[in-house]
Amino acid sequence: YNKYGISIAVSVSDVDNFGLIVGRNEGSITDVCVYNYSDSYQKGGFVNSNNVTNIGGIVGQNGNGTTAGTIRRCFNYMNIIGGNAAGIAGNVGGKSYIEYCDNYGAITGTSSAAGILANTSASKDSVKVVTGEGENAVTTYELRFNDCVNAGHILSAENTKAAGISGSSNNMGQYNYCRNYGKVECTNNAGTVCG
Repeated sequence: YNKYGISIAVSVSDVDNFGLIVGRNEGSITDVCVYNYSDSYQKGGFVNSNNVTNIGGIVGQNGNGTTAGTIRRCFNYMNIIGGNAAGIAGNVGGKSYIEYCDNYGAITGTSSAAGILANTSASKDSVKVVTGEGENAVTTYELRFNDCVNAGHILSAENTKAAGISGSSNNMGQYNYCRNYGKVECTNNAGTVCG
């Protein structure tokens, strides 16, 4: 403990989903800020994982099957290393809504890396919504990102997928007003918003 708070350094191994708030979210998480103050008053703790599939600053996995998960107004300042690693959610397993969330931590993923969401394992059928009938039918996918920002350095250590917002959304994501200001490093599937 120091005058600014508790110093955090986390090491975790051999789990599927790890988040600093919850491993798997099937409800709603709102107004959370994860950070670590050092003696020099700089934000940025450290989370290192060994053999963890999905790791996020807030949740390991958001949503599961047809059960939706919502993350709103959450902020990550921790530096994270892991498989599918992200500042907010390591993976999406079902319908997911991530809104007004920011990442400022450095993220390194051995599979996928991103500021907000690293990977999507949800099937298209589990997040698909069809409105209307016949030739008037409209298909949308309930994987939404609204007004999310990444300002952290993103690195895919194995050069698979990396992006400022979403490393992989399998062409199902809807992105509104999302921005990336951080450096993204990956030689294969890289993007400022999507990998």
